[in-house]
Amino acid sequence: MIPAFNGIVPDEVIRRFHKVKHYTLRQWGHFPAQYSGLNLISPTENIYGEILNTFNKLYQEEYGETSHFYSFDTFNEMSPPEGSRAFLRRYNHILVDRLKSMDSNFIWVMQG
Repeated sequence: MIPAFNGIVPDEVIRRFHKVKHYTLRQWGHFPAQYSGLNLISPTENIYGEILNTFNKLYQEEYGETSHFYSFDTFNEMSPPEGSRAFLRRYNHILVDRLKSMDSNFIWVMQG
């Protein structure tokens, strides 16, 4: 099982690339926002693909090509920025396209 980049980045990335489309995920559990509000880069952004591909390349350089099974939690146990089926369908189609461009044999393993 290989970890994959899920789009979550620290505040500094958003400050540096201030025009990048992103979502701020809401508070998690009962933690204060300063400890739980996460920035999620939209998979439509070029930087998303760059980070995804770079992470995968570095991972394979370190561990070799271990499999085509990728695991990542898109919204990291938080609510999506929009709850409509249309948004989730569109978002997931874009993610699948990004993963296919990185590894044409990928299999996305959902965490449960």
